[in-house]
Amino acid sequence: MKKYLAIFAVALSLVTGYAMGGPTDAYFNSVTGRIVIPQLKVGNTTYYATLRLTDPAALTFVADLETLTEITAPAGVGTTINTTGSAIVGTWTENGVPGSLRFLSDGTYVQIQGPGLDTHCSAGGQETGSYTWSTETGILLVTVATDGNGQCGLSHPRNGVPLRVYVSGTTMQILEQDGKFGVQQFNFSRTGN
Repeated sequence: MKKYLAIFAVALSLVTGYAMGGPTDAYFNSVTGRIVIPQLKVGNTTYYATLRLTDPAALTFVADLETLTEITAPAGVGTTINTTGSAIVGTWTENGVPGSLRFLSDGTYVQIQGPGLDTHCSAGGQETGSYTWSTETGILLVTVATDGNGQCGLSHPRNGVPLRVYVSGTTMQILEQDGKFGVQQFNFSRTGN
């Protein structure tokens, strides 16, 4: 793990001019051949990034700049937002969109996507799976069990960069990377437990 962090710190320093590695919950995804670094602190800024395996024999990785995303949490996280890991548990509806998103306390989720105006989500459908959620950064990592809603839902975040979820009482905001530097925001309200 220390070798992976050192490799990424070197790659990030080439991009940003400096980097300081620290404890992280990085892991190797053998399906994609990438090291996933869900939260890498560089000074006061937190990034999500992946490293792509380019030479298995030499254990050489290259930073995937398409996934490099600043995920610094907004002020108030841990104080008024994402106060506990159970804050996400419940049934949520996106404002003005048919369907629901339910996070259960056992680490599973069910999303029912209603028909929408978006062309890749026009038919809707149901998606299920398991999730882990970092209250510190808002990063939501999902493992999909069934995907009946196609390119919609939690299963297909843009550029493979995980969604970030911020919960404050009965409101939830989901942020998705939109292009290289933009962020798309989705607002939900709690409708049940």
